[in-house]
Amino acid sequence: MTRRCDALAVKLCIEAAGREDMQAVLRIDRLIHCMKLARETREGSLQTGRQLLKVMGVLHKSRMLEGFAEAVERGGALGHHPVVFALACSSLGAASDEALAAYLYSAVSGIVSAGVRLIPIGHTEGQKVIEDIKPLLSDIAGEVSSLGEDDISAFAPGIEIRAMRHEHLYTRLFRS
Repeated sequence: MTRRCDALAVKLCIEAAGREDMQAVLRIDRLIHCMKLARETREGSLQTGRQLLKVMGVLHKSRMLEGFAEAVERGGALGHHPVVFALACSSLGAASDEALAAYLYSAVSGIVSAGVRLIPIGHTEGQKVIEDIKPLLSDIAGEVSSLGEDDISAFAPGIEIRAMRHEHLYTRLFRS
């Protein structure tokens, strides 16, 4: 997850949802797909996005969520997690800055949770990591809030290469 990729997609999609601009949402979904070079990363985003879309379709109805779900079903959309997350937040009445903060916190929380299971640190230490990183998350949210669609990008070659290598390991502790 990069600030100019997934986080920016959340911001752009929640704004597009507020305008009921499905074409912008579909365009960002395709952009995100193109930027996820590693198969596991791409498939993980699709799996979590589609599952969230399914759950939200049952719990909270909105025109944008329903329209996006129909587009996914007929193959006109892919259903990446940051896009669905933004549409879900919009359907719940969250503002762009709230959705962005929630997305960033959720991403960091997931990484720390995996770290707690993988390395010998306890939950308290994991929570300290999250607490220590909050100022960085605020900085990222501030930067992303001033960006537009022309700024969307992804450049993390080291992470991408490792993710691609991970796909071929015999034993893996985590899927993505």
